[in-house]
Amino acid sequence: MLLWHAVGVDSVLVDGYTFRSHEAAADRAVGRADDAGDWTLYDGLNPYTGTIPPFGTGCAPSPMATNACTPTGVERALTWGRLKTRYR
Repeated sequence: MLLWHAVGVDSVLVDGYTFRSHEAAADRAVGRADDAGDWTLYDGLNPYTGTIPPFGTGCAPSPMATNACTPTGVERALTWGRLKTRYR
């Protein structure tokens, strides 16, 4: 992923990031925490237990909102069928 800043006819590379395979798993997001410049894995819905950075934070993704890292509870015993019945 590359972030460019276009000024007139010039373009300047502002930032770039190469995603690793474990970051692309379902229900995970990568972003920057407000108080740190490092990339962070938000994996509260699908916890990452591997040894390759970035490591999981246990925080839920927060699309369209500030990346506030407050761990959320995850129901591990909930089956897919029971989950679907909650949202019908």
